[in-house]
Amino acid sequence: MEVNISKFKDKEVPPYGKNFYTVAGENLVILNIDLTNITEMTDKTSDIEKKLDDVVAAENAFKQAVQAKEISRKDFEDCFKKYTKDFQLIEAVTDDLRAALNITIKDMIPSPLVPHQPKDLKAEGSPAGVNILNWKAGENKPGMLYVIESRTADQAEFTMVDMVTATKYKHKNQTPGKFMIYRVKARKGDEYSIPSNEVSVYSDEL
Repeated sequence: MEVNISKFKDKEVPPYGKNFYTVAGENLVILNIDLTNITEMTDKTSDIEKKLDDVVAAENAFKQAVQAKEISRKDFEDCFKKYTKDFQLIEAVTDDLRAALNITIKDMIPSPLVPHQPKDLKAEGSPAGVNILNWKAGENKPGMLYVIESRTADQAEFTMVDMVTATKYKHKNQTPGKFMIYRVKARKGDEYSIPSNEVSVYSDEL
């Protein structure tokens, strides 16, 4: 019978060693060993026990060092953010000085979020009566509202189908074989973008 010591967890190794040399020391004659062998087992067990204690101490020291580093970094960032904020209010700060300090002077008046034209609208119909639309956001930011519009071939004006924040849409419950034209506009508040390209869908009937 062989014991696979390599499968032991680190904390299980010293207790295994202590039990092993204790029992072996009580049975020297039967096991055909002497005190020299027991001393070797004892020394190896003491050595691994000390090394494991060193690892635990090192891990604790590392955690404390990381915590101290995080506190120092927070203090560092607070300090330099304070000066950066003060410098943002100084009109005399030049681009050269800005570059030398490696800071960006923020625009104190944020640019408004405006809707931009959606790009590359595509549509695909299906005999199941579902028209699938996909488009690209273009310059629009995530979360922009999109208005899907459609019209039939005999209609002059587009009507709204739905509004979504995704860049894809499934127009369900459509009549297979019916010709439809789609376009998409981005919307922000009461402001609309230029419409996307127009696409047509014509699905064969079942």
